Amino acid sequence: MSNARGPLTRPDAGPSGDCRSARVLLPYRRCQSGAPNEVRRVLTGAWPINVVNPAVRGNHYSAALATPANRRFVKAYEAKHQQVPSYYAEGTYVAGSVLKAALDTVGGDAEDAVKFIAALRRVSITDAPRGPVSFDDYGHPIENIYVRRVERVEGRLQNTVIHTFTGVSQFGPYRAARVTSSPRAPAAPRARR
Repeated sequence: MSNARGPLTRPDAGPSGDCRSARVLLPYRRCQSGAPNEVRRVLTGAWPINVVNPAVRGNHYSAALATPANRRFVKAYEAKHQQVPSYYAEGTYVAGSVLKAALDTVGGDAEDAVKFIAALRRVSITDAPRGPVSFDDYGHPIENIYVRRVERVEGRLQNTVIHTFTGVSQFGPYRAARVTSSPRAPAAPRARR
């Protein structure tokens, strides 16, 4: 792809930090800038952090979380992939765990869509690597949000958690009724039951 300024992105840049591996888009000029491999890995998504501007940021996951479930997940992931898991890797793992929990609830019968969707909405996982995950009446996750700062710990960059907001829903600190009844709010979808 290109525009008046030249190449914007290259589809062959990926999370390994190598400009030739395919997975995600990376600004081509940054990859060609001669940045150290560690910075390129960070920019390409292997770690969801920004070394160029190490700001404090929020997310639902950090590989540096000091929970038993996350330690097990990180250890297994690093052993298999030789890199720190990103929030994409953890999100895929949690999505699979949610599906498995719902399938277990319906005895493996996903053919009855109404029954299966109802089971999905009732899933509550307490030992996900990111912490507890459940769903609101609209099907959106209720989970912890971690405020993270990039730090070098034992020679490696990580997203160190400096504050945790627990049980955050799509409505933040407000009740659903207040947000959905606001004249500025778009009409909320009705929850299926």
